[in-house]
Amino acid sequence: KEYVKDVFDYEKRYLLQSIVQWIQKNNHYSVSLFNSQGELIAIHRALTATKSDIGYISYKQDGTKYFQTLEDQELQTIPYVKNIEQTKNNTFDYVFINGWYFIKYTQGVYLDNENIGFVRVSFKIDSAVLQELNTQLKTKAILVVNDQNKAHLIVENEMGREDYLEYQKSYEALIKKVSLIDQAPSLQAIFMLNKEKYAEQLNSIYTQMIVEWILIFIATLFLSYYFIRKMIFQPLEDLQSGIKSIKKHKYVQVKNNKNDEIGKVIVEFNNISNELEQNITFLNNYKTLMDESSIVTKSDLKGNIIYANDNFLQISGYTKSEVIGKPHSIVRHPEMPKSLFQDMWETIQAKKTWHGIVKNRKKDGGYYWIDETIQPNLNSKGEIVEYMAIRHNITEVIDQRDKLDELLHTDQLTGLGNRLKLNLALKEHEKNALAVLNVDNFRQVNDFYGHHFGDKLIKELGSLISALIHHDDDYVLYHLQGDEFVLICKECDPMSFEEKIQNILRYVEHDNINVEKEQITVKFTAGISFESNETILQTADMALQIARKTNKDIVKYEEKNSLNQEYANNILWAKKIKEAIEDRRVVPFFQPIVNNETHNYDKYEALIRIIDKEDGKPVSPFFFLEIAKKTKYYNILTKVMIDRTFQIFEHRTEEVSLNVTIEDILNKELQGYIFELLQKYNIGHRVVFEIVESESIENFSEVVSFIQSVKAFGCKIAIDDFGTGYSNFEYLMQLQADYIKIDGSMIKQICTNENSKMVVETIVSFAKKMKMKTIAEFVEDEQILNEVKALGIEYSQGYHFSPPKQQLED
Repeated sequence: KEYVKDVFDYEKRYLLQSIVQWIQKNNHYSVSLFNSQGELIAIHRALTATKSDIGYISYKQDGTKYFQTLEDQELQTIPYVKNIEQTKNNTFDYVFINGWYFIKYTQGVYLDNENIGFVRVSFKIDSAVLQELNTQLKTKAILVVNDQNKAHLIVENEMGREDYLEYQKSYEALIKKVSLIDQAPSLQAIFMLNKEKYAEQLNSIYTQMIVEWILIFIATLFLSYYFIRKMIFQPLEDLQSGIKSIKKHKYVQVKNNKNDEIGKVIVEFNNISNELEQNITFLNNYKTLMDESSIVTKSDLKGNIIYANDNFLQISGYTKSEVIGKPHSIVRHPEMPKSLFQDMWETIQAKKTWHGIVKNRKKDGGYYWIDETIQPNLNSKGEIVEYMAIRHNITEVIDQRDKLDELLHTDQLTGLGNRLKLNLALKEHEKNALAVLNVDNFRQVNDFYGHHFGDKLIKELGSLISALIHHDDDYVLYHLQGDEFVLICKECDPMSFEEKIQNILRYVEHDNINVEKEQITVKFTAGISFESNETILQTADMALQIARKTNKDIVKYEEKNSLNQEYANNILWAKKIKEAIEDRRVVPFFQPIVNNETHNYDKYEALIRIIDKEDGKPVSPFFFLEIAKKTKYYNILTKVMIDRTFQIFEHRTEEVSLNVTIEDILNKELQGYIFELLQKYNIGHRVVFEIVESESIENFSEVVSFIQSVKAFGCKIAIDDFGTGYSNFEYLMQLQADYIKIDGSMIKQICTNENSKMVVETIVSFAKKMKMKTIAEFVEDEQILNEVKALGIEYSQGYHFSPPKQQLED
C-alpha cells in the first residue's frame, strides 16, 4: 500500500542485473520474476535476435504502472507475459509457435515455507533444425545422456568406413547447427546398423522358424491319439461315471494315478464328492433337528399344504390326512386381520421372505401364537416351486406379555387403568368427554392419618365411583396419580356428561367413606373438557385449576377463559417450538458490534429466532423463550444455536457472542456439548460467552470452573446487561470478564438523564482500571454514538448500525 519507489526499484534493478550477468542476450532465453499473486516484477527476455525486453515494473505517485528498462527508459506498454496462474508450478511446459518449440519451466520461491513469488525460465529450439538432423542422417536419431552428463546420438545404420566418414562430416556440421546455446552438451555417434543387411538375416530366421513349426505340428499329430485317448478321454469317462453316481446319491471316489492337470481335476472331484456327502448328511441332521424343534409345513403355489411335520399336527390337533391338500386358512384365527395375510401373500409371491407373529386356531377352537417365517423355494431358473414355513410356538411368551401389559396399564393401588391406558383409550374414539376429579384437601388427610390411610381412602373412592358407573358401558374410570381420578365417556352428550359428573360429586360428598372405622367426608372438584383427544386431558386440567381458583365444584373448559388462553398459548408455542426444531427453522440472527475507533464490524452477537412456518418471517424470542424454559425444548434450542453459529463462523475472522444463562452453565450435559463443539470447530479464540448479570449465583465455584474451561479454548467472557441489576463489582472480577455490556436502558438515556450518564461513567472507569473492554447496547442514533465515544466506550451495538440479520456480509 505504501510503495517506497527508491527501495523497491533498486531491489528490482539489482535482481535484473544479476540475471543479465547470468544469461547473455543471444542465448534465446527468457527469465521472468513474479510476486506471490502472479504479477510480473521484472523480465529479461531475448528469445529473438531482433527484439528483447529487459526491465522491471515500477509505479508513479498516482499508482500508475509503467515498464522501466535497464537503460532507464520509461515505457507505458508493459511486456505481455502469460498469467502465472495458467501454468503448472515446478513443471516443464512447451508450446509450438511459428516453427519454434518454446519450452518453459516455472518454480515457486519460498521463505520460511511461505510462498513469496515465482521464477519462470524459457528457451526455444528451431524445429527445422531437428527435422534436418533427422533427414540427413537418413534414420531415426536417439539422443541420450551418459554418466558424465554428455549427450550422445545413437544412429541406426551400419556402413563402410568411407560412408561412415562422409556421414560423420555431415553429422559434425549438424552438431554445430543444433548448438543454439552456450556450453551445449557434445554429441557423439556411438554405432550404426545397416537396415538392409539386418532385414535379410531376419527373413532367413523367419523361414527357418516356419519350417521348424511345420515339423513340430506333424509330430504333434502323430502323438495326439495317445495323449487324447489314453491320457484324457479315459479319465474324463471315469469322472462322468462318478457324476452319474452322485445324481443317484451315491458318493463315490474316482481312481487316480495321474499327476497332470486331469489328475488334479480328479482330486478336486473326489474332494467335492466327499464334502457333498458330508453336507447332505449335515442337511439331513438339520432337517431332523428342525422337525423336532419347530413347526414346519410346505405349501404348493396355491397355498395348499403338501407337507406338515409332527409338531404342526400336535399343536393344531389335526391329523395328517385332515391337513394335506388343505389351505393354511384351516388354522387361521378370526381375530387376525385379513390385511396381514394379504401382505404375507404379496411378499412371498414377490420372492421375498415374510416374517411375523400370528395367532392360529386349534381344531378344538383353542389358540396358539407362533413366530412364523415363510420362504419361497426357487428352482435354478429363479421360479417359485413351493413355499416353506418354519414356526416357533410363542404362546407362553405372548400370554406373559399380555399379563405384563396389563400390569403396565393398571394402577396397582386401585386396580383401575392408569395414565398409559387412558392415552390408549383416547386414541380409540374420535369424540370423547373427559372429567378430571380431584379430592379437596387430600394432603391434610395424609398429614393427619398417614399415607397408608390415604391410600385406603383413594382405593375406596375408586370402588365407589366404579359402582356409580357400573351400569353404563360408555363410562370408564382411571386413577392417574395421588388424589386424581379421570372419567371418560365415549360419544356422550355434553349435557348428560356434565349432569353425570355433578351427580357423582354430590353422591360422594353426602356419603361418608368408611376407612379403618373412621367416617371420612370427601369433596371433589372437577374440570370437564370436550376438546380433541390431543388436548382434552390438558384442557380438562386447566378447567380444574380454574375451578380451584374460583372456588367452584365444576368448571367446563371454554376458549374465552383467561387462564385457558394462557395455557393454550403455552401449548401452542410448545408445539410451534417442537415443529421449528424438527423443520430446522431455528436459526441464528446476527447484530454487529462496532469498533468505535475504526468503525469496523469486529464482532457479532448471535440472537435466536424461529422462522414462522406460515409467512416465513422471524419470530422474536420474546414469544417463545420463556415457554421453552418450562419444557424439554430449551436445551435443544441452546444446542442448535451454538452448533449453527459455530458452523457459520468456522471460516470467518470476526468474534461472535453467544448468550448463556447461569442455568446453562450449571447444566453438565450442555457444558459437555459446548466443550465438544469448541474442540470440533477450533474457533474458541473468536467466541465470546455473554453471561446475563445475576443478583446471586449458587454454586459459584462451578461457574468459575466453566469459565476457566472455555478460556482454555481461547474463549472470552462478557457480562450482559450490566448496570440495571445487582451490579456487584466483586462478582464481576471473580468471573474474569473480558467485556462489560452496559445495559441499553441506560445508554438510551445517556444524553437526557444525568444519573444514567454518571452510572455509565462509573462502569467505564471501573472497566478501564480492570483492563476490561466496554460495549454500549441500544445505540440508536448519532447523538448517542457521539456521547458513547466521548465516555471512552470501545464498542457500540444497536439499530443505528444494523438490526439483527440472518445473512452476514462478506
